[in-house]
Amino acid sequence: SQVNDPIYTLNHSTLQASLHMARENGIEIGLHTLMNTAPHADRYREQREFLAQHSQQDIISNRHHYWNISRRDTAGAFISMAESGFKFDSSVAFYDRINFRRSTAWPYHGFSPQHKCAIDIIEIPPSFMDEWMDASDPAGKAVDYLDSVADYCGVAVLNWHDKCFNNRHFQHYGQAYIQIIKHLETRDDVWVATISEIGEWWKQRSDKLFDGGK
Repeated sequence: SQVNDPIYTLNHSTLQASLHMARENGIEIGLHTLMNTAPHADRYREQREFLAQHSQQDIISNRHHYWNISRRDTAGAFISMAESGFKFDSSVAFYDRINFRRSTAWPYHGFSPQHKCAIDIIEIPPSFMDEWMDASDPAGKAVDYLDSVADYCGVAVLNWHDKCFNNRHFQHYGQAYIQIIKHLETRDDVWVATISEIGEWWKQRSDKLFDGGK
């Protein structure tokens, strides 16, 4: 942990109530790992087990704080996450703009240059973060991007913070989110799902391809 990390007290009554509500409504809970966790497997494992204990869910997905997965050793981070029990991650994106980092909007397995093999974790690349959207037309630019993702039959991941639904301070971000969701409702070719649902679907599809379609 360091100064840029948020401070959460998971045994606080308010957060416990939120976790209980999530469980009751079938909402997936994933880890938002601390800064400087990558590429250390013991740090991933400690945080995963801590959250699982307090949420009473098996934690299989992760997103790095500030999308700071690892600038020097992304493959090492993927390996450590896989060894720690994670199946899915959503962290590999540009830090300050709507993007197609690594030139893809599809899930993919990380690759280890050192071991010359795929890593047993699926990356579902995030698309954009609320605070980094175009301030002049946040919803319009986001909708254009989402439509382009749909044209390529890709996946889009929206990273929205709960504070952005505070109308007093972040009204334009909250309104943009509502406009984006309303736009998605007008399309009959969009599947809205959790990280794990998308990851499991992608894994089953991938397994069929490698098994000769069986």
